[in-house]
Amino acid sequence: MDNDSHFLPKQKILSLNSLIKVNNKVDQDVLNNLQQFSEKFVSDILNRTYLVTKHRQSDVITSNDIMFVVEKEFDYSFGQRTHFPYNSVPSTEHTDRIAEVSKHK
Repeated sequence: MDNDSHFLPKQKILSLNSLIKVNNKVDQDVLNNLQQFSEKFVSDILNRTYLVTKHRQSDVITSNDIMFVVEKEFDYSFGQRTHFPYNSVPSTEHTDRIAEVSKHK
C-alpha cells in the first residue's frame, strides 16, 4: 500500500516520532512495519467489535462496543477504567447439587 492511500501516512508517524526526539532518524522498514501493524491492529479491533455487535443483535457498532473489545482483549482502557458487569455467582440449583453431593460423602 502506498503512502497516500494508507490511513496512517508515514509523515504522521514521523511527526509523532519528532515529538519524542527531534531529528530522530527512522528507517524506511520501520515505517512500513508500523503502518502494517497499525492496519492489522485496527482491523482486528473492528472484526472483534463486529462480533460483539452481532452478539448484541445490533447493526450499529458503538463506541462502547469498541471500548469493551479493547479493554477485554488487549487490557487497555481510555481514561478511567470501566468495569463491565460479570455475573460469577453460581445458580441456586448448582449450589443445591453441590450441597447434596457434600452430604453423601
